Amino acid sequence: MLHFKNICVICLLTLAKLTPVFGQGLFQLKRSYENEPLLEVLEEWEASYGIRFTYSPNELKDLKLSAEIDAENLKEAVEQLLRDCPLDKKWSDKNSLLLRYNPNWTRPWKLLVLSGRVRDQHTGQRLSYASLFVPGSRFGTTADENGSFFLQIPDTLSTQKLICRYLGYKAKSIPIQSAKSFMEIGMVQDENSLPAIEIEDLGKNLVSPLENGKYDIKLGIQENFISLNQQNPLALIQYLPGINATSENLSQLSVRGGQRDENLVMLDQIPLYNVDHYLGIFSIFSPDAVSGFSFYQTDFPIEYGGRTSSILAIRGENPDLEQNSFKVGADLFSVNASMNLVLNKKVGLYVSARGSDTRIGTKFTTEFDEIEARGVVEDKILEDSLGREVANVPIPELKFYDLYAKLYIKSSAKSRLELTFFDSKDRMDFLGNVGGNKMPPKQIFPMRELDSTGRPRPVGLNVVRHETGWDNRGASLSHIQNWSEGFSSKTYGFFSNYDRFFQYQTYRPGHPNFYQFNDTNQIRSYGIGHYSRLVKGLNTLEAGFSLKNMEVSYDKNIKEGGLADSTKQRPKFVDLGNSSLVAEFYASYTLWIKERLRLKMGLRETYLQSRDEWLHSPRVSAAFLLSENLSLKASAGIYNQYLREIYQMSVFSTSEAYWSLADDEAISVSSATHLSIGANWSSSQLSFNVEYYYKSLDGLINESVINNYDEQDRPLAVPVFFDGEGFSTGLDANLQVSTGRYSAWFSYSLGFVRHQFDELNKGEPFFAQEDQRHQFKLVNNYKLNKWNFSCSYIFGSGRPYLVWNAELAEAVVDQDWRKIRLPQERLPDYHRFDVGATYMHDWKINGKTVPIQLGASIFNVFNRSNVSFKQFVVSVGQDTEVGNIGRTDVIGSRVPLLGATPNLSFGISF
Repeated sequence: MLHFKNICVICLLTLAKLTPVFGQGLFQLKRSYENEPLLEVLEEWEASYGIRFTYSPNELKDLKLSAEIDAENLKEAVEQLLRDCPLDKKWSDKNSLLLRYNPNWTRPWKLLVLSGRVRDQHTGQRLSYASLFVPGSRFGTTADENGSFFLQIPDTLSTQKLICRYLGYKAKSIPIQSAKSFMEIGMVQDENSLPAIEIEDLGKNLVSPLENGKYDIKLGIQENFISLNQQNPLALIQYLPGINATSENLSQLSVRGGQRDENLVMLDQIPLYNVDHYLGIFSIFSPDAVSGFSFYQTDFPIEYGGRTSSILAIRGENPDLEQNSFKVGADLFSVNASMNLVLNKKVGLYVSARGSDTRIGTKFTTEFDEIEARGVVEDKILEDSLGREVANVPIPELKFYDLYAKLYIKSSAKSRLELTFFDSKDRMDFLGNVGGNKMPPKQIFPMRELDSTGRPRPVGLNVVRHETGWDNRGASLSHIQNWSEGFSSKTYGFFSNYDRFFQYQTYRPGHPNFYQFNDTNQIRSYGIGHYSRLVKGLNTLEAGFSLKNMEVSYDKNIKEGGLADSTKQRPKFVDLGNSSLVAEFYASYTLWIKERLRLKMGLRETYLQSRDEWLHSPRVSAAFLLSENLSLKASAGIYNQYLREIYQMSVFSTSEAYWSLADDEAISVSSATHLSIGANWSSSQLSFNVEYYYKSLDGLINESVINNYDEQDRPLAVPVFFDGEGFSTGLDANLQVSTGRYSAWFSYSLGFVRHQFDELNKGEPFFAQEDQRHQFKLVNNYKLNKWNFSCSYIFGSGRPYLVWNAELAEAVVDQDWRKIRLPQERLPDYHRFDVGATYMHDWKINGKTVPIQLGASIFNVFNRSNVSFKQFVVSVGQDTEVGNIGRTDVIGSRVPLLGATPNLSFGISF
């Protein structure tokens, strides 16, 4: 009997699949078409479903059809199939449909509004930046930092489903017809999910399919990334194409051939500088303080300006208004803690802090591999022992901390207030315990004088001690308002203060006097701004303004005296300062044409008071969707920069740099014209992106210093500025693979950078320091149950540097820069392989789940001796008999990057 019932059930199900039944739930048809010939589809349906279409083939022969079908009866399926075709339709009976081409047909276009919030179904935790989209269409959005979303779609998609995706969770499907006016979408965690860092485009693609050089990155609730990731949540940037990753330092990044100061870094509207702790191992942002960031290499959003290479807009973590939580962690370098406090139903406070006060055990040695001396009268190579004595580099004492805090006030369902505070401090101390006569020799240089024959003879030791540090401090207050469907705004104010100092002391044992050089640089800015966004259908209008005041100062001074008396101070060796009011106004419009072609046009106008000048920054971009998977994109724009970092002798391997504002005298405004074209192909498991770019560079600046003397014969520095131009061009390609537990991406960059200064290199072009011909990067992640394994490899061809010699040194002394060509060589190729592993465990305590994270990683596994830059020491000897210059000693040294650096980490949340 049971066997007979099973046979009956099978027969009924088979009959339901093969026979279309009107108005009954046994019929289920799911089909998808993309740009198919209409006549072929109609013939297919007549043969498959027994329906008869009456039409004129000549009228329909050129029509194409795209449709997503999910219907429970044949008539509904036919309506979905033909709803976007320019046809008049009339049913003669339930199986016959008359079709007639209507040249005046217009699509019935009404908007449906979908809004809600995305949360963890079990914990209630909001899921920031979840991706929501309608399959088979180009309609989608990304939830904000609170998990809230707002999406407008045409009513023709009302029978479709809304898909919600979030890293580490199973995708969820919501029928749009049954969707409420405000949806609470609960997501369930997926044990087989991909690793922790995910991109905001439909939760999959690493790059934007519609915009060149754009990366939207969010950090998942489990921050698992390649080695040392617990300390540097921005590490992913170095693995993107077009980024010079061979500096190992975010503050030193060159983006598509640009210089390091051309990158704008902002945290919740607060501009920040030198965003590294300790040589780039850490960023100044604790992982707990960052929810995600957007990175732009070109085609900057209209609200951002003031830089010519890149924009890094960091989103700070928001408080959760549902429950209190705490997290603590530690590793071999630092300790960290964070807490989330719910003050009431509408007010929350989030605080994250991290610090270190330790002597780093990593070896930092300088291997002098080139010792060269050139005399004015004769050439002579110095003994190797001189170089080896010089290479006595101490291990620094490191101190740093960073503090992030945000107060979040939800005044209403459509309005919120955010107050952000950030503070970080770094100290690298080579001085030791300085006091009285207790001055331990930290760095020792042999002193030489030239005898009457021009040969050097030792006269004692010179002890050098120094300390350097930098501080970032800032705050912002933002009011975000959703005024109506499609219209939102943000009004904000901010304050930012950056200080950098360098202190250098030198003395000779047995001598009563010493010299102390102090070098300080400060940037102070504050201002207000407003940004509005209006969405109408597929089109978007953005507009806003900002008003800010900037003050920049840079000075050097020299103190001299006895070891216990440093009260004597000379006049400032360098004293530069400038301030300016900056007013910025901007607007852009995004237009979709037939849902395939997207055009975006914008204009940004900046008034710079210090130069009494208006700076114009037009920009335009376009994207064309060739198919569901393939898109073409192009962009062009002009970008201006008025806050400049001046490189002193940068073409001669940068030794010093300082920030300054453009003025009406020596410091000009730099500009870059960006041109870029690209293509993107994406599927469920693969994504390939390729972009070609060209940047013309204008207003490049370098500085040298001439030593003059005041009326009391004391040295004064007189800066000499060189203005130049150049270009940067290259090709960036990226392939991303996502298959189940495994994900990887591969990137390759080809680049060329040339600079030209009339007063240098006989006025001929030369390779810029940022010229890196080839870069290849490979990233792998594999998730196995509670384990996450990762490894990465970076290759970079050698970057150019200038080789000092006596001829070049004489040109510096004589201020005759044009008389020689700059002798250039390239550093060795860069190779680095990193590995890391993370284990996640849920510890049950009194019925509550306490997540624990353990991590281990090795940076530069094979301990390769990569080189940061080539440093030269130039000293001028003095003939003791005649009292004039006798020879010039030029000593070259390789300054290495980090060797093999292991790390262990631990974190617990409760």
